[in-house]
Amino acid sequence: MVMPKNYVLIIVLLLLQIPFPGFITGAAGDKNGCIERERQALLKVKEGIIDEYGVLSSWGGEEEKRDCCNWRGVGCDNITGHVNSLNLHSSPLYEQYFTPLAGKVSDSLLELQHLNYLDLSLNNFDESIMHFIGSLSSLRYLNLSYNLFTVTIPYQLKNLSRLQSLDLSYSFDASVENLGWLSHLSCLEHLDLSGSNLGEVNDWLQVVTNLPRLKDLRLNQCRLTDRIPSPLSFMNSSKFLAVLHLSNNNLSSAIYPWLYNFSNSLVDLDLSGNQLQGLVPDGFRNMGALTNLVLSRNQLEGGIPRSFGEMCGLHTLDLCHNNLTGNLSDLTRNLYGRTESSLEILRICQNQLHGSLTDIARFSSLRKLDISNNQLNGSIPESIGFLSKLDCLDVSFNSLQGLVSGGHFSNLSKLKHLDLSNNSLVLRFKSDWDPAFQLNNIRLSSCHLGPCFPKWLRTQINVRLLDISSANISDIVPNWFLNLLPKLAFLNLSHNLMRGSLPDFSSVDAVDDTFPGADFTYMQYCRRDFELP
Repeated sequence: MVMPKNYVLIIVLLLLQIPFPGFITGAAGDKNGCIERERQALLKVKEGIIDEYGVLSSWGGEEEKRDCCNWRGVGCDNITGHVNSLNLHSSPLYEQYFTPLAGKVSDSLLELQHLNYLDLSLNNFDESIMHFIGSLSSLRYLNLSYNLFTVTIPYQLKNLSRLQSLDLSYSFDASVENLGWLSHLSCLEHLDLSGSNLGEVNDWLQVVTNLPRLKDLRLNQCRLTDRIPSPLSFMNSSKFLAVLHLSNNNLSSAIYPWLYNFSNSLVDLDLSGNQLQGLVPDGFRNMGALTNLVLSRNQLEGGIPRSFGEMCGLHTLDLCHNNLTGNLSDLTRNLYGRTESSLEILRICQNQLHGSLTDIARFSSLRKLDISNNQLNGSIPESIGFLSKLDCLDVSFNSLQGLVSGGHFSNLSKLKHLDLSNNSLVLRFKSDWDPAFQLNNIRLSSCHLGPCFPKWLRTQINVRLLDISSANISDIVPNWFLNLLPKLAFLNLSHNLMRGSLPDFSSVDAVDDTFPGADFTYMQYCRRDFELP
C-alpha cells in the first residue's frame, strides 16, 4: 500500500523530534557524548586534588579518555550528556585500608550546572569548597562526611533549597551557634549532622521539628541537651520521620513527650548513651510502627513495661548498660504476646538481672541474644537449641553452671558467635560430634572443656577468634589444629596444661606459658588484639 505524501511528511517530522542518542550527543558535546566545557571543568578540579592512590587515573586529556561520562565517579544524563553526579567518596583499597583524596576542591565545580549529586565523603579535603558550596544550587544530594574540616558549618548551605539529603557527619568540629539555615531546606528528607558541636544551639528541637518532609534524622554525639520550649508547635512538623538517632548526647527523660509526637511514623529510635533515668517509659507502646528501639548506656531502672508485649513490629530491643533489676523471667514475660514472635535482637547485657534462662526459647525469631554481665544462675536449658535463627549467643560473665552438650546446639546451624566464657559450665560432647554451625568467634574461657583437647574444633574452619583459656585442658595439641592457625586473628590457649609445639605463624597472636618443656614461643607480630595470659 502506498502512503499519501502528507502522511509520510508527518511521520518524518515526528521522527525528527525523537531524541535519538546519537543525535543528542553530537549536539550536546563531542562525539563521545561528553560536554567539553564540563570535561575541562573536571580536569581543573583534578588539578587541585592530591591523589596518592591513582583514584582519578581515568580522568585525562588523552584521546582514549575524552568521554568524561566514563570517568570514575562521574555520572551523566543519558539524554543531554550533562554531568549530573560526582561520587568521589573514599573506597577501601584492601580490607582495612582506604584511599582518601586530599587537597583543594576547585570552584570549577560551578561549571557543572546540572550537578544534583555530590559525594566527597571519607577524604581529607581542605575548606576551599566552603567558599562556594552555597552556589551549587541544583544539588539534591550532598555528602561531605568524614573530612574533618576546621571551620564551622557554612550558613550558605541555606541556598541549596532543592536538597533532599544532607550528610555532614564527623566533618565539622568547630562549635555551631545557629541552625537557622536549615529552615530554608524545606525539601530535606535525610539529615545527618552527627559529630558536630551543637551544644550552643538552644533551638535545635524547633528547627528539626519544622522540617516538613524529614524522614531520617541523625544527630549522634552532638552535645545536645533537651531544652524543650513550651509550648512547642508541631503544626509544620514532619509526618514522615521514621529514623531518629540521638545517641551519645546529654538528653534526659524530658525528651520523651517530644518523641511521642512521632508515634505514628517512627520505625528506628536510638537514644543510647544519654542521661535517661527512672523506669523504661510505658509510652513507647503507642509507637505502633517502631521496629528498632535502642536505649543502651543510660541509667534506666526496674524492668520492662508489660505493654511492650503489644509492640507487634519490634525487631530490636537494646537495653544494655543500664541499671535494670529483677528476675529475667519477669522481664521476658512482659515481652510475651505480639512481640514474642517478632523480636530478632535482644540485648540486655551489663545490668543486674538474676534468675535463669528457662523461658528464652519462646522467642523463636531471635537472631542475636546478649544477656552477658548479669547475675544469672542455673543451667542453660537444652531448649535453647530450638532457636534455629540464632547467629549470636552471648551469656558470658554470669553464674551459670551445669552441663552443655550437643543437644543444646542441635538446630543452631546459623550460629557465628558463641560466648559462654566466665561461667561454671561443663562442656561435654561426643568424640565424633560434628556441629551444624561454622563459628567465626569462639569464647569459652573458664569453661570446663578438658581434659582432652576439644576435637569438634577441627570442624570450625572459619574461626577468626578463639579463646579457650583456663579450660582445664591437659592434652597434646593435635596436628590438625595447625590447619586453623592461618585464619586466626586472635588465639588464647593460656592457663591450661597443654603439651606440644606450634609453628612460628607470624600472622597469629598465640600465647601460652604452660607448656612444660615444649617448644612453644610467644608470637606477637601483626595483631593489636593480642591477649597475654
